[in-house]
Amino acid sequence: MHPRRLVLLVRLAVYGTVLLLALGVYFLSLGHDAPAVASPGRQMTGNTSQGLTRVWAVNNGGHIDGVHIVWKLRCTNGATWPAPLGVAFHDPADRFRRDGRTFSVSSEFAYAPKGGWIAYAIVRADGMLHADGRSAHGQSASVVKWISATTGRTGATCSSGPVSWKTRG
Repeated sequence: MHPRRLVLLVRLAVYGTVLLLALGVYFLSLGHDAPAVASPGRQMTGNTSQGLTRVWAVNNGGHIDGVHIVWKLRCTNGATWPAPLGVAFHDPADRFRRDGRTFSVSSEFAYAPKGGWIAYAIVRADGMLHADGRSAHGQSASVVKWISATTGRTGATCSSGPVSWKTRG
């Protein structure tokens, strides 16, 4: 037999054995129930009462240590914020306040898009990890105040109002 064919046959035998072992492990794992509490680092996804589906929370050892929420904003001048505003909170950078499975987190920041205005944003999220460790729910809100970078004059204020959210993992 030619050496190249022998190498090819050996490779096929090894790949076939690995594939059969992987399939066996997969099918054996199908019969086991999942643990009652989610493993650390489980990401849960969901939606808001505004119909936005870009919400996630991370269960890390029985408490939430990461949340991302997106809001639609309406402004006092009758305009709608041009795109959904999204903010991610991560522990320890954003100081989560916890009491058991409940949490609260907030942040304030400013940014200066083009046009000579500065946007000052205040965002918050409050919620609770459910006892199963696989779902969470809560309330959130965001407010953005526009201030002229040159005159200091206050412009429009844009707000989401109270927004409920829920996730499942």
